[in-house]
Amino acid sequence: MLVDLRVQDPMLTFWDAVVTTCVVMTDENDTRPRMDRLSDVLEGIFGSPESVDDIDPDLVEALNYMAENQEELLAYWTKHLRQTTAQDFLQRLFGAAVYVRLKRALQSDLQVLALAMRRLNHALLPYAVAIEDAAKVLTPEQLSALAVENFGAGKALDMLVSLDDWLQQAFQFDLPEELLTVPADEGPLTLKVIEESIDGIRQIVAGKSRRVLAELSDVCVRKMTGARTVLDVSEDGASQAANSLIELIDRLMRMAFTKTEVLAWIRANCADIPNLTYVKDGVELPTKRGEAMCFVHAGRPVEQRTPFTMLTGTAISVIRTQLQQIKHADTGTPEEVLATRTLMSALEGCFTLAFSFGWAGVEAAEVVKLKVQIEQAA
Repeated sequence: MLVDLRVQDPMLTFWDAVVTTCVVMTDENDTRPRMDRLSDVLEGIFGSPESVDDIDPDLVEALNYMAENQEELLAYWTKHLRQTTAQDFLQRLFGAAVYVRLKRALQSDLQVLALAMRRLNHALLPYAVAIEDAAKVLTPEQLSALAVENFGAGKALDMLVSLDDWLQQAFQFDLPEELLTVPADEGPLTLKVIEESIDGIRQIVAGKSRRVLAELSDVCVRKMTGARTVLDVSEDGASQAANSLIELIDRLMRMAFTKTEVLAWIRANCADIPNLTYVKDGVELPTKRGEAMCFVHAGRPVEQRTPFTMLTGTAISVIRTQLQQIKHADTGTPEEVLATRTLMSALEGCFTLAFSFGWAGVEAAEVVKLKVQIEQAA
Protein backbone atom coordinates (compact mmCIF):
# COMPACT_ATOMS: atom_id res chain seq x y z
CA MET A 1 0.00 0.00 0.00
CA LEU A 2 2.84 2.36 0.80
CA VAL A 3 4.23 1.75 -2.69
CA ASP A 4 0.99 3.09 -4.17
CA LEU A 5 1.50 6.27 -2.13
CA ARG A 6 5.20 6.54 -3.04
CA VAL A 7 6.05 6.20 0.64
CA GLN A 8 8.95 4.18 2.04
CA ASP A 9 9.06 2.88 5.62
CA PRO A 10 12.02 5.13 6.59
CA MET A 11 9.99 8.15 5.43
CA LEU A 12 7.47 7.36 8.15
CA THR A 13 10.32 7.26 10.67
CA PHE A 14 11.44 10.67 9.45
CA TRP A 15 7.89 12.05 9.59
CA ASP A 16 7.51 10.71 13.13
CA ALA A 17 10.78 12.38 14.08
CA VAL A 18 9.63 15.71 12.64
CA VAL A 19 6.24 15.64 14.36
CA THR A 20 7.65 14.40 17.68
CA THR A 21 10.29 17.12 17.60
CA CYS A 22 7.59 19.74 16.94
CA VAL A 23 5.53 18.43 19.86
CA VAL A 24 8.48 18.57 22.24
CA MET A 25 9.71 21.98 21.06
CA THR A 26 6.24 23.59 21.35
CA ASP A 27 5.42 22.12 24.77
CA GLU A 28 4.93 25.18 26.97
CA ASN A 29 5.09 23.07 30.14
CA ASP A 30 8.59 21.75 29.38
CA THR A 31 11.11 23.91 31.25
CA ARG A 32 14.23 22.30 29.79
CA PRO A 33 16.47 24.41 27.52
CA ARG A 34 15.44 24.02 23.88
CA MET A 35 18.73 22.43 22.82
CA ASP A 36 18.38 19.84 25.59
CA ARG A 37 14.86 19.05 24.40
CA LEU A 38 16.02 18.68 20.82
CA SER A 39 18.98 16.49 21.76
CA ASP A 40 16.84 14.20 23.93
CA VAL A 41 14.08 13.69 21.38
CA LEU A 42 16.49 12.96 18.51
CA GLU A 43 18.46 10.55 20.67
CA GLY A 44 15.21 8.81 21.62
CA ILE A 45 14.31 8.32 17.95
CA PHE A 46 17.67 7.71 16.29
CA GLY A 47 19.85 6.63 19.20
CA SER A 48 23.34 8.13 19.56
CA PRO A 49 25.23 7.59 16.29
CA GLU A 50 28.86 8.61 16.60
CA SER A 51 29.06 9.58 12.92
CA VAL A 52 26.94 9.82 9.78
CA ASP A 53 28.07 6.30 8.86
CA ASP A 54 26.25 4.95 11.93
CA ILE A 55 22.84 6.26 10.83
CA ASP A 56 20.40 3.68 9.43
CA PRO A 57 21.35 3.42 5.72
CA ASP A 58 17.69 2.88 4.75
CA LEU A 59 16.82 6.19 6.41
CA VAL A 60 19.67 7.96 4.64
CA GLU A 61 18.56 6.48 1.32
CA ALA A 62 14.96 7.56 1.91
CA LEU A 63 15.99 11.10 2.86
CA ASN A 64 18.18 11.37 -0.23
CA TYR A 65 15.26 10.15 -2.34
CA MET A 66 12.98 12.78 -0.78
CA ALA A 67 15.56 15.52 -1.32
CA GLU A 68 16.11 14.58 -4.97
CA ASN A 69 12.39 14.26 -5.76
CA GLN A 70 10.84 16.71 -3.31
CA GLU A 71 8.90 18.77 -5.86
CA GLU A 72 7.40 15.72 -7.57
CA LEU A 73 6.56 14.03 -4.26
CA LEU A 74 4.97 17.15 -2.76
CA ALA A 75 2.87 17.66 -5.88
CA TYR A 76 1.80 14.00 -5.84
CA TRP A 77 0.93 13.91 -2.13
CA THR A 78 -0.86 17.28 -2.21
CA LYS A 79 -2.93 16.15 -5.19
CA HIS A 80 -3.97 12.95 -3.43
CA LEU A 81 -4.82 14.75 -0.21
CA ARG A 82 -6.96 17.33 -1.97
CA GLN A 83 -8.86 15.27 -4.55
CA THR A 84 -12.07 13.50 -3.55
CA THR A 85 -11.38 10.65 -5.96
CA ALA A 86 -7.97 10.10 -4.43
CA GLN A 87 -9.44 10.11 -0.93
CA ASP A 88 -12.05 7.55 -2.03
CA PHE A 89 -9.21 5.43 -3.41
CA LEU A 90 -7.35 5.59 -0.10
CA GLN A 91 -10.50 4.67 1.79
CA ARG A 92 -10.96 1.56 -0.37
CA LEU A 93 -7.25 0.80 -0.09
CA PHE A 94 -7.09 0.93 3.71
CA GLY A 95 -10.68 0.25 4.66
CA ALA A 96 -13.06 2.81 6.17
CA ALA A 97 -12.06 2.38 9.82
CA VAL A 98 -8.31 2.50 9.19
CA TYR A 99 -8.73 5.41 6.76
CA VAL A 100 -10.61 7.48 9.34
CA ARG A 101 -7.95 6.81 12.00
CA LEU A 102 -5.15 7.69 9.58
CA LYS A 103 -6.93 10.86 8.48
CA ARG A 104 -7.40 12.00 12.07
CA ALA A 105 -3.77 11.18 12.87
CA LEU A 106 -2.62 13.17 9.83
CA GLN A 107 -4.80 16.11 10.85
CA SER A 108 -3.32 16.02 14.34
CA ASP A 109 0.22 15.83 12.95
CA LEU A 110 -0.42 18.73 10.58
CA GLN A 111 -1.81 20.82 13.42
CA VAL A 112 1.40 20.30 15.39
CA LEU A 113 3.57 20.98 12.34
CA ALA A 114 1.63 24.13 11.43
CA LEU A 115 1.91 25.45 14.99
CA ALA A 116 5.65 24.78 15.11
CA MET A 117 6.25 26.43 11.73
CA ARG A 118 4.19 29.46 12.66
CA ARG A 119 6.02 29.84 15.97
CA LEU A 120 9.31 29.56 14.11
CA ASN A 121 8.15 32.25 11.71
CA HIS A 122 7.26 34.53 14.63
CA ALA A 123 10.59 33.73 16.31
CA LEU A 124 12.42 34.88 13.17
CA LEU A 125 10.81 38.33 13.33
CA PRO A 126 13.52 39.96 15.50
CA TYR A 127 16.21 38.70 13.12
CA ALA A 128 14.28 39.97 10.10
CA VAL A 129 13.97 43.39 11.74
CA ALA A 130 17.68 43.32 12.61
CA ILE A 131 18.49 42.58 8.96
CA GLU A 132 16.18 45.37 7.79
CA ASP A 133 17.71 47.91 10.18
CA ALA A 134 21.26 46.94 9.21
CA ALA A 135 20.41 47.07 5.50
CA LYS A 136 18.86 50.54 5.84
CA VAL A 137 22.25 52.18 6.36
CA LEU A 138 23.60 50.81 3.07
CA THR A 139 22.97 52.20 -0.39
CA PRO A 140 21.39 50.04 -3.11
CA GLU A 141 24.82 49.90 -4.75
CA GLN A 142 26.43 48.59 -1.55
CA LEU A 143 23.71 45.97 -1.14
CA SER A 144 24.17 44.90 -4.74
CA ALA A 145 27.95 44.65 -4.35
CA LEU A 146 27.41 42.33 -1.38
CA ALA A 147 24.83 40.31 -3.33
CA VAL A 148 22.29 40.96 -0.56
CA GLU A 149 19.78 43.04 -2.52
CA ASN A 150 17.02 40.75 -1.24
CA PHE A 151 17.50 42.08 2.29
CA GLY A 152 16.98 45.75 1.49
CA ALA A 153 13.90 47.97 1.49
CA GLY A 154 11.56 45.80 3.53
CA LYS A 155 12.31 42.60 1.63
CA ALA A 156 13.33 40.52 4.65
CA LEU A 157 9.98 41.19 6.30
CA ASP A 158 8.20 40.60 3.00
CA MET A 159 9.76 37.14 2.85
CA LEU A 160 8.42 36.28 6.32
CA VAL A 161 4.95 37.50 5.37
CA SER A 162 5.07 35.45 2.16
CA LEU A 163 6.20 32.38 4.12
CA ASP A 164 3.34 32.82 6.56
CA ASP A 165 0.87 33.25 3.71
CA TRP A 166 2.16 30.03 2.15
CA LEU A 167 1.75 28.35 5.53
CA GLN A 168 -1.87 29.47 5.64
CA GLN A 169 -2.56 27.97 2.23
CA ALA A 170 -0.55 24.79 2.68
CA PHE A 171 -2.16 23.62 5.90
CA GLN A 172 -5.79 24.54 5.39
CA PHE A 173 -6.92 21.64 3.24
CA ASP A 174 -9.50 19.41 4.90
CA LEU A 175 -8.64 20.58 8.42
CA PRO A 176 -11.51 21.15 10.85
CA GLU A 177 -11.93 24.79 11.80
CA GLU A 178 -11.06 24.12 15.45
CA LEU A 179 -7.60 22.93 14.42
CA LEU A 180 -6.90 26.26 12.73
CA THR A 181 -7.67 28.37 15.79
CA VAL A 182 -4.51 29.89 17.26
CA PRO A 183 -3.77 32.52 19.93
CA ALA A 184 -3.67 36.12 18.72
CA ASP A 185 0.12 36.34 19.11
CA GLU A 186 0.51 33.26 16.90
CA GLY A 187 -1.90 34.41 14.22
CA PRO A 188 -1.15 35.28 10.60
CA LEU A 189 1.72 37.67 9.94
CA THR A 190 0.95 40.71 7.84
CA LEU A 191 2.95 43.88 7.26
CA LYS A 192 0.29 45.74 9.26
CA VAL A 193 0.73 43.40 12.23
CA ILE A 194 4.51 43.83 12.04
CA GLU A 195 4.24 47.62 11.76
CA GLU A 196 2.01 47.77 14.84
CA SER A 197 4.50 45.75 16.89
CA ILE A 198 7.78 47.05 15.43
CA ASP A 199 8.81 48.97 18.57
CA GLY A 200 8.37 45.88 20.71
CA ILE A 201 10.33 43.79 18.22
CA ARG A 202 13.19 46.31 18.29
CA GLN A 203 13.22 46.10 22.08
CA ILE A 204 13.70 42.34 21.72
CA VAL A 205 16.61 42.95 19.33
CA ALA A 206 18.09 45.50 21.75
CA GLY A 207 17.77 42.99 24.59
CA LYS A 208 19.53 40.29 22.58
CA SER A 209 22.28 42.77 21.72
CA ARG A 210 22.82 43.76 25.36
CA ARG A 211 22.95 40.13 26.47
CA VAL A 212 25.61 39.16 23.95
CA LEU A 213 27.61 42.33 24.63
CA ALA A 214 27.50 41.54 28.34
CA GLU A 215 29.32 38.28 27.62
CA LEU A 216 32.20 40.30 26.18
CA SER A 217 32.33 43.55 28.10
CA ASP A 218 30.41 45.30 30.86
CA VAL A 219 31.97 48.55 29.67
CA CYS A 220 30.44 48.09 26.21
CA VAL A 221 27.01 47.47 27.70
CA ARG A 222 27.30 50.68 29.73
CA LYS A 223 28.25 52.64 26.63
CA MET A 224 25.23 51.32 24.73
CA THR A 225 22.91 52.01 27.67
CA GLY A 226 24.46 55.43 28.23
CA ALA A 227 23.99 56.38 24.58
CA ARG A 228 20.29 55.52 24.80
CA THR A 229 19.87 57.46 28.04
CA VAL A 230 21.66 60.60 26.88
CA LEU A 231 19.45 60.80 23.81
CA ASP A 232 16.45 61.14 26.11
CA VAL A 233 17.81 63.65 28.63
CA SER A 234 20.48 65.85 27.03
CA GLU A 235 20.08 68.79 24.64
CA ASP A 236 23.20 67.72 22.74
CA GLY A 237 22.32 64.06 23.22
CA ALA A 238 22.83 63.11 19.58
CA SER A 239 26.49 64.13 19.58
CA GLN A 240 27.18 62.50 22.96
CA ALA A 241 25.37 59.31 21.99
CA ALA A 242 27.21 59.15 18.68
CA ASN A 243 30.53 59.52 20.51
CA SER A 244 29.64 56.71 22.94
CA LEU A 245 28.63 54.38 20.12
CA ILE A 246 31.83 55.13 18.19
CA GLU A 247 33.89 54.34 21.30
CA LEU A 248 31.91 51.11 21.71
CA ILE A 249 32.60 50.03 18.12
CA ASP A 250 36.28 50.97 18.33
CA ARG A 251 36.79 49.15 21.62
CA LEU A 252 35.29 45.94 20.26
CA MET A 253 37.14 46.08 16.96
CA ARG A 254 40.49 47.16 18.42
CA MET A 255 40.65 44.91 21.46
CA ALA A 256 39.04 41.70 20.20
CA PHE A 257 41.78 41.12 17.61
CA THR A 258 45.13 42.78 16.96
CA LYS A 259 45.77 44.45 13.62
CA THR A 260 48.19 41.64 12.79
CA GLU A 261 45.48 39.06 13.48
CA VAL A 262 42.95 41.00 11.41
CA LEU A 263 45.35 41.30 8.46
CA ALA A 264 46.10 37.58 8.58
CA TRP A 265 42.38 36.81 8.71
CA ILE A 266 41.63 39.09 5.73
CA ARG A 267 44.41 37.53 3.63
CA ALA A 268 43.16 34.03 4.43
CA ASN A 269 39.43 34.62 4.02
CA CYS A 270 38.61 37.85 2.16
CA ALA A 271 41.62 38.66 -0.01
CA ASP A 272 39.34 39.17 -3.01
CA ILE A 273 37.20 41.85 -1.31
CA PRO A 274 38.39 45.42 -1.94
CA ASN A 275 38.80 48.17 0.66
CA LEU A 276 39.49 45.92 3.64
CA THR A 277 43.08 47.15 3.94
CA TYR A 278 45.06 50.30 3.17
CA VAL A 279 48.73 51.33 3.18
CA LYS A 280 50.07 54.05 5.50
CA ASP A 281 53.75 54.99 5.49
CA GLY A 282 54.50 51.79 3.63
CA VAL A 283 52.67 49.63 6.19
CA GLU A 284 49.53 47.68 5.34
CA LEU A 285 46.73 48.15 7.88
CA PRO A 286 43.11 46.94 8.11
CA THR A 287 40.34 49.42 7.42
CA LYS A 288 37.40 49.80 9.82
CA ARG A 289 35.41 47.59 7.50
CA GLY A 290 38.19 45.00 7.52
CA GLU A 291 38.22 45.00 11.32
CA ALA A 292 34.43 44.69 11.39
CA MET A 293 34.49 41.77 8.95
CA CYS A 294 37.00 39.93 11.11
CA PHE A 295 34.99 40.67 14.24
CA VAL A 296 31.62 39.46 12.95
CA HIS A 297 33.26 36.20 11.87
CA ALA A 298 34.85 35.87 15.34
CA GLY A 299 38.27 35.80 13.66
CA ARG A 300 37.68 32.21 12.57
CA PRO A 301 38.26 30.62 9.15
CA VAL A 302 35.35 31.16 6.77
CA GLU A 303 34.36 28.05 4.86
CA GLN A 304 31.53 29.83 3.07
CA ARG A 305 30.54 33.47 3.32
CA THR A 306 26.96 34.14 4.35
CA PRO A 307 24.92 37.18 3.34
CA PHE A 308 24.22 37.88 7.02
CA THR A 309 27.85 38.26 8.05
CA MET A 310 28.83 40.17 4.90
CA LEU A 311 25.93 42.56 5.44
CA THR A 312 26.72 42.94 9.14
CA GLY A 313 30.44 43.63 8.73
CA THR A 314 29.86 46.29 6.08
CA ALA A 315 26.97 47.87 7.99
CA ILE A 316 29.03 48.30 11.17
CA SER A 317 31.69 50.29 9.31
CA VAL A 318 29.04 52.43 7.57
CA ILE A 319 27.27 53.05 10.88
CA ARG A 320 30.53 54.25 12.41
CA THR A 321 31.11 56.66 9.52
CA GLN A 322 27.62 58.12 9.83
CA LEU A 323 27.98 58.43 13.61
CA GLN A 324 31.20 60.40 13.05
CA GLN A 325 29.28 62.82 10.84
CA ILE A 326 26.63 63.32 13.54
CA LYS A 327 29.29 63.75 16.23
CA HIS A 328 31.04 66.53 14.31
CA ALA A 329 27.86 68.22 13.04
CA ASP A 330 26.42 68.53 16.57
CA THR A 331 23.37 70.54 15.48
CA GLY A 332 21.06 69.04 18.09
CA THR A 333 18.09 69.01 15.73
CA PRO A 334 15.23 66.50 16.08
CA GLU A 335 16.33 65.03 12.75
CA GLU A 336 19.81 64.43 14.14
CA VAL A 337 18.39 62.70 17.23
CA LEU A 338 16.17 60.52 15.03
CA ALA A 339 19.13 59.63 12.80
CA THR A 340 21.16 58.64 15.87
CA ARG A 341 18.34 56.43 17.16
CA THR A 342 18.10 54.79 13.74
CA LEU A 343 21.84 54.09 13.70
CA MET A 344 21.69 52.73 17.25
CA SER A 345 18.91 50.30 16.24
CA ALA A 346 20.97 49.29 13.22
CA LEU A 347 24.05 48.71 15.40
CA GLU A 348 22.05 46.62 17.88
CA GLY A 349 20.75 44.61 14.94
CA CYS A 350 24.31 44.10 13.69
CA PHE A 351 25.48 42.78 17.05
CA THR A 352 22.49 40.43 17.23
CA LEU A 353 23.23 39.08 13.75
CA ALA A 354 26.98 38.85 14.35
CA PHE A 355 26.64 36.80 17.52
CA SER A 356 23.78 34.68 16.15
CA PHE A 357 25.49 33.75 12.88
CA GLY A 358 29.17 34.70 12.77
CA TRP A 359 29.84 33.65 16.36
CA ALA A 360 27.68 30.52 16.33
CA GLY A 361 29.65 27.63 17.77
CA VAL A 362 32.44 29.71 19.31
CA GLU A 363 33.83 27.86 22.31
CA ALA A 364 33.20 29.40 25.74
CA ALA A 365 36.96 29.57 26.36
CA GLU A 366 37.39 31.78 23.29
CA VAL A 367 34.66 34.14 24.50
CA VAL A 368 36.34 34.39 27.91
CA LYS A 369 39.67 35.17 26.22
CA LEU A 370 38.09 37.94 24.14
CA LYS A 371 36.31 39.34 27.19
CA VAL A 372 39.64 39.64 29.01
CA GLN A 373 41.24 41.39 26.01
CA ILE A 374 38.36 43.85 25.62
CA GLU A 375 38.14 44.63 29.33
CA GLN A 376 41.88 45.40 29.43
CA ALA A 377 41.15 48.58 27.49
CA ALA A 378 38.94 49.91 30.27
